[in-house]
Amino acid sequence: ANEPNSFCDLMSVLYKKRHDEATTRTIPQAISKRLFQLTYQYSVIPGTDWDGNFHSDAFNSWMEAVKVWAKENDRYEVSMHTIGGALSYVEFDKDGIIDTAVMAELNKIDNDELRKGYRLGTFNQRGVHWIDPEGKPEKELAQKYQSRANAVETLGYARFAELLRSIADGYIAEAEANIREFSENED
Repeated sequence: ANEPNSFCDLMSVLYKKRHDEATTRTIPQAISKRLFQLTYQYSVIPGTDWDGNFHSDAFNSWMEAVKVWAKENDRYEVSMHTIGGALSYVEFDKDGIIDTAVMAELNKIDNDELRKGYRLGTFNQRGVHWIDPEGKPEKELAQKYQSRANAVETLGYARFAELLRSIADGYIAEAEANIREFSENED
C-alpha cells in the first residue's frame, strides 16, 4: 500500500503480459497460490500508512506510478481490477461519502477497469450468505448503494455514482432471481 514498486513486482510475478501467448516464468504451485491469495484478498488502501492513516497525496502518487508501470508492462487491466477490489474496502461515512481522492480516482473517465474491479470487489466481500426467499437482504443492500450513489452524485462524481447504481442493480437482480427460484421450487 505504500510501495508501488512492490505491488508492480507482485503483478509481474503473478500475471503474464496481456498480449503474451504464454507465461515466461514457472512458479512453484504453492507460491503461486499464496501470491494469488494476496492479490485476491488485497484490501489495504494505497496511501494508508502503518498506523492506518490515509494520505491522499500518497494515494495519488501510488496510483500514478502503478498506472504508468501497468501500461508499460501490459498488465493494466489486471492491475486496475486488483486495485479496484481493494478500493471497495474504503469505508463510507454516515452521509454515504468516501475520501474525495478515492472518489475522484474512481470517477476518472479512463478508469473503467478500476471501476470493474471495485464492483467485483464489492460483491466478493459479501462472501457466502444465506439466501432469503423474499430477497430482503439484497433489497436492503440495493437501497444502501442507491443512497450512496445519490450522495456522491450531488458532489459531482457522476461515474462513481453510476458505478454504485450498477451495484444496487446487481443486488436487485439477485433478489429477483432468489424470489423467482424460491417460487419455482414451491410449485
